[in-house]
Formats: sequence, C-alpha cells, structure tokens
Amino acid sequence: MNPNPIELGLEVEDEFQALFLVPGGRFVVLLTMFSLQIWDLGLVGKGSVPHRVTWVRMSQQGNIAFSTQPTKDGLGLRLAVSSYPMDTNQ
Repeated sequence: MNPNPIELGLEVEDEFQALFLVPGGRFVVLLTMFSLQIWDLGLVGKGSVPHRVTWVRMSQQGNIAFSTQPTKDGLGLRLAVSSYPMDTNQ
C-alpha cells in the first residue's frame, strides 16, 4: 500500500465524473469533465507505485460518462466516452 496521495494533475475548473476499476484490479480509468486518464496500480503485493499510463485532454468537450471493456486477449481496453460540445462563447 502506498501512503502517499496520487497527484491527478487536474485543471482548476476540472471536475471528477467517474472512476472504474478494470476487472483484474490492475488498471483504473478516471473520467473528468475535460480529460480521460488510465492509471496502472501495479501488481498486488509487489510494492508498485501507481502511475498514469495515459492522459487525454478532451478539448472543448464536456465528458458525461464512459464505457469500457478489456480486449479478448486481455492486453488492452476498449473505451467509449459520451461527450457534448462546450460553449466556447462564454
């Protein structure tokens, strides 16, 4: 167990939307209002430090929800994000 907090790197106006622990317990998908992040928690009992695998900024989009499933070989993920265009005239 890592007692140190994980820095998510969210922007000031960003908001947490959803969190999903991928079956198997190693990967976490985090959806915020403006980004999608995938974190690797490491192997249980190996003293691994969680680290971000990828971070995608969803420019000018507001994210609502997502769906995910592992690929057949178990080595990847399929992700679908439901978003809407942000009003940029504010």
